[in-house]
Amino acid sequence: MRPAEVEKLRAALAAEDWDAAERVLRRAVARKDAAAADFYNLGLVLVRQGREAQAETMLRRALARDASHADAWCELGALLLRRHDLAAGEGALARAAALRPGDAVVRRDLARVRLRLGLWEAAARDWAAFPGDAEADAALLRIALETGAADAPDRRRAMAAVPARRAHLLKAITRTGRGKLPLRPGDL
Repeated sequence: MRPAEVEKLRAALAAEDWDAAERVLRRAVARKDAAAADFYNLGLVLVRQGREAQAETMLRRALARDASHADAWCELGALLLRRHDLAAGEGALARAAALRPGDAVVRRDLARVRLRLGLWEAAARDWAAFPGDAEADAALLRIALETGAADAPDRRRAMAAVPARRAHLLKAITRTGRGKLPLRPGDL
């Protein structure tokens, strides 16, 4: 983009004038030398306008130009998850995580999706990156319960020993108990 267009885009974004931002970006992506960032930014503007089908197209075009555009993978994953396409969202987030292995937000989102999909081994690897985290401990307990892991009772006792984690414990065992609380007196 030329400097004057960049300034117009900045002003439109600062004012949250999505229509003006879209006009600038549409001109940018119409050029043969359009950058992946132009398609990505247009995708973001379209998301803000509630036009997610068009946004998906622009994000995919950004990735066609530059498959290493981690932000585009993140946004595509989020968009797919909002549409309840968990498998495709997981794939996009996995690509983002591979490109940005130190990004804890992406890693956590990926772990959540894998947990929902029942990808126990991958989810366990992902959640293990968050030691001492209440959500991670609950997820690892759920995985242990779902897979019948030998350490499930120890994980359950460890969570029960911390009053602030008991709500997470109940959620994990209720999910694996399919709505029932498989508890005996003294479990909590």
